[in-house]
Formats: sequence, C-alpha cells, structure tokens
Amino acid sequence: MITAYLYSKESNEFQASQMFDKDDLIPENSTTKKVPMVGVDEVAVFDKETSKWKVVKDYRFTHKMIKDNEIFNIENYGEIPDGYELITNEEAEKLYEYKKIQMLSMTKLDFFKYVVSPNGISYNELKQIINSDEDLSAQWELCSRVYRYNSFLDIENISKFIPDITSEMLDDIFKTYGTAYEVPQKEDGILTQISSEI
Repeated sequence: MITAYLYSKESNEFQASQMFDKDDLIPENSTTKKVPMVGVDEVAVFDKETSKWKVVKDYRFTHKMIKDNEIFNIENYGEIPDGYELITNEEAEKLYEYKKIQMLSMTKLDFFKYVVSPNGISYNELKQIINSDEDLSAQWELCSRVYRYNSFLDIENISKFIPDITSEMLDDIFKTYGTAYEVPQKEDGILTQISSEI
C-alpha cells in the first residue's frame, strides 16, 4: 500500500491523505512525500517546481485584515499585504458592532428627550451650555440629526453638561432609540449591512 498526499489543483494546499495499491493509481495532484506538520494559522502547500512541501501562514479562517478603518476578508494563504493590519475574527466582530453603533442617529428632539432631559437638564440649560462653546454650537446648529459618531458626543464634550454619563450608556440609548442606516464600504472591502431600526 502506498500513502499519497493530495493537494488542491487550484491552490496546491494539502487536502487529505489516501492509500493506493499501485503507483499508477495515484492522482496527478498528489505526492508520496509526507506532508509536514503545521502549527496554528499555518497550511502545508506543495511546491511543484521543487517537488517539496512548504509551510506557510494561513489566516483565512481565523483573521481579517484592516486598512484605513475598513475590514477585508483574507482570500489567500501567506503573509498579508503591506499596509494592512491583521486582526482576529473576534476583533473584527467588535469593530463591526462599533461601526454600526456609530452610525445610529436620532433627531434633536429625540436626543433631548432620551439623553438630555432624563438627566434633569432643561432645553434652555442645554442651549446655554451649547452656546458657551463655539464648536459645540456650530455642530448643533448645522446638524439635522445627532449621530453617535459626532464629536459632539465625545465624553469630553457631553460630560460638560451630563457629568455622570458614559460611552456605554450613550451606546445603549442610541441602540434603543436611534435609527440605523445601511453604510456601504469600498467595493473590495466587506459591506457592513445595517438594517433600519427605530
């Protein structure tokens, strides 16, 4: 009996081992050279030119790539391209969730109703606080909706009139009362699908 090690016709990566009675029964996309052991995030690839196995990095199933705050699937084995950062699937999911929350928005009325008023601040007090800061005043006056990502809602800014609020509290309020929109990214990136929620 002969043990053959089969590899993909397209990518040359190891697929399986199989026993054969004779050499002439062994498939073309296989070798009798024993496949090497691989570690975490590695794959064995058969080099047809040298007729040898090589072990290369393989992040396709455990990681994604990020560049300019956009997330990309990893399509091929090997090192990721220059300029990209490697992140785990778990980290990618957290980033997806973060981006979805950042795109939640509400009207100014709802912002006052659900964020400001429950903290004991009247509308006149809110206007006084906003008008005391030129940048905050401009953001408030020029926006039609209040988005979670707006720098107006940075803790440094909002804590000026709601001292005890946290980022997590704001996220929860926007997830409960905000509206989400579908936000497409670059064609070669992963599209973050965001369904409408009220």
